[in-house]
Order: sequence, then structure tokens, then C-alpha cells
Amino acid sequence: MSETSVRPEPTKREIKNESRRKAILDAALEVFSAHGFAAARVEDIARAAKVAKGTIYIHFADKKDIFNTLALEDLLALHQSIRAMLARTELPLHERLWRMAQPFLQNNGVSRSMQIIRLIHAEGLHNPLLVRPYLEQIVSTLTALQHHMREVGLSGPVCEHPQLIMAPLIQGVLWQGIMGDLAPQDIVGAYRANLDALLTAAGYSFGMSSQG
Repeated sequence: MSETSVRPEPTKREIKNESRRKAILDAALEVFSAHGFAAARVEDIARAAKVAKGTIYIHFADKKDIFNTLALEDLLALHQSIRAMLARTELPLHERLWRMAQPFLQNNGVSRSMQIIRLIHAEGLHNPLLVRPYLEQIVSTLTALQHHMREVGLSGPVCEHPQLIMAPLIQGVLWQGIMGDLAPQDIVGAYRANLDALLTAAGYSFGMSSQG
């Protein structure tokens, strides 16, 4: 008979270390967003996090390690949750697609994860190798999306190009980050309209299920 292992409570030192690590990542997000990866300096991140520069290297190997950790910890979890939602075949497809979109739509596209997405898209324009691990997550999600659309019998451009489903979400997030102060967009309404139009064009039958 196997014994169930019980994870011990974290020590005060472990709690303090995790708090510092989080402060460094939060500061890095602000510094990278303000200055870009190339111009950002480790000392800038340390100053923003209110820690010594040497403390940074206790938790991270270098600036690239900070960036990768920042991106993958948040966005790997995001894309895993999206793929898990798509796999819930007991729900109608449009319901899965609507729920899948919720992390993007929360607070009308203003959240930590969406700030990281904007950062990654900005960096990807001139440093694609830096953001490649994140781009691989997008490809994996699009492959899963295509599979589930074909599974319910959809055809046409939306199945050949599953990016059409994700594009309104990314566009909305980028718009809010760049133009939100001047011309804020209702990205919830925009995604709903795009999703309904795309699925209708693909021959999808909504039936009586809730979309909310």
C-alpha cells in the first residue's frame, strides 16, 4: 500500500525567495515593455525590483533567462489551458471557443498575460529567435484548434487557416495596448462578432447552447 506524500509547508526563506523572484519578474516586465529587450539592462531590472544586482543572478542566469521565464511561465500555462478547454468535447464547439478566449477578453484585454503577449509580439519583429519558444506554443494551439474544428465537420477557409479564429483576439490585445487610450475597442463584442461570422461561414450549426 503506497503512502500519499504530503508536501511540506514552505519555509520563511523559501517564501522570501519566491517573493523576490516574483518582484524581479514583475519589474522585468515593466522594464522590457518600456525599453525593449535589447536596451533593457539587468541593473534597470534590479532597481525597479528594489533588489541588489547580484540578487538577480541568484534566481536567473542572465537577461535572456529572465525574459524566457517571464514569457513561458505565464503563456505556457495560458496555452495549456486553451488546449484543455478545446479538448472538452462534451461542450459544443462554439462554447469551447468562447471559453477559450476568456483570458484574452478579461478586463477588455488589459492584464499581465496580455502585456506579455504585446511584449513578445513587439520583440518578435526584430528578434524572432528570442520569442521562438512562445511561437511554438501558438503553433501547437492552432494545430489543436484545427483538429477540433474538423472533428465537428467544419470545412472551408476557417479550417484551413485556424489563425482566423485567434487573430481577432491578438488584434484586440495589441490594439488595446497601442490605441486603447485614444480609441478603446470593445474586444469582447468584436471577438463575438468575428467568431459567429466565421463559424456561420464554415457551416456550423449553433443549436440552442449558450454562448455566454
